[in-house]
Amino acid sequence: VGVSGSSDRNWIRDTDLEDRETSEQYSASLYFSLMSFLLESTVNPQSTGEYLYCITCVVIGLILFSTIISRITSLLLEIQNMSADKTQELWKLRRFFRQKKVPTDLSRRITRYLEYHHEQKRRMIQWSELPIL
Repeated sequence: VGVSGSSDRNWIRDTDLEDRETSEQYSASLYFSLMSFLLESTVNPQSTGEYLYCITCVVIGLILFSTIISRITSLLLEIQNMSADKTQELWKLRRFFRQKKVPTDLSRRITRYLEYHHEQKRRMIQWSELPIL
């Protein structure tokens, strides 16, 4: 794979892997492909074991990074959904006020009070949140 083409210069020859075992060449190939996908490597493994160790570290790092990003994304979506539910309820309330022709000043005061009450309720721990009691 690394020596295909007509050029005398390739990464197999540049890294002196040409005369090494096939398993080390494949390990090096996987290592270099992962490193070129992620970043430029400052580590230059010298044996199959070192290549496999570096590959394992990169794969574990990718898994951990993707897990952390996934968790952050799910938390942000959960917060967004909670906010969307509240926004939808307030929209329905405003629509109800318009349909019933509630004066604008009164509807604003009621909406402001409900938002305040909702925020206070959110800050307080409810009995239902304490199953141990």
